[in-house]
Amino acid sequence: MILTTIFAISGVCLVVLLATKMFELKHKKSVFPLNFISKSDHRIKEATHLATQHYSELKEKSGFLIKKQLPLHTKNVYYKTESLVKEKIEKYLGDIRNTKILNKKNDGISEFFKNLSDKENGDSQNGKDLVE
Repeated sequence: MILTTIFAISGVCLVVLLATKMFELKHKKSVFPLNFISKSDHRIKEATHLATQHYSELKEKSGFLIKKQLPLHTKNVYYKTESLVKEKIEKYLGDIRNTKILNKKNDGISEFFKNLSDKENGDSQNGKDLVE
C-alpha cells in the first residue's frame, strides 16, 4: 500500500513538473515550482562547497595539531614531570649519590666462591697443593 502511494505521488509530481515546464516555454514566464527548484539547487551547491571548504580547513588544522603540536606538548609535559619527580625524590630522600645503597662494594666474586676460595687456600696451607 505504501509503495503504491509513493509511486502515485511521484507520478503526479512528474506530471506537474512537465506541465509547468510546458507552460513556462509557452508563456516565457518563470513559474514558481521550477523557480524554487532552480534556486534550491543553487543553494545546495553553495552549501556543499562551504561544507567542503570547512572540512578541508578542519582536516588541515587537526593534522597540524596531531602531527606537530601534540608531540611537542607531550615531550614538554614529560620533561617537566621528570624534573618534578627528580626534585621531589631529592627533597624527600636527599642526594643519594655516593651512598652505601648505590655503592655496594662487590669484589666481583660472590660469597659462595669466596668461601670456596678460602677452603682451597686453607687446604693448600695444610700441605695439599692443588694444581693451578
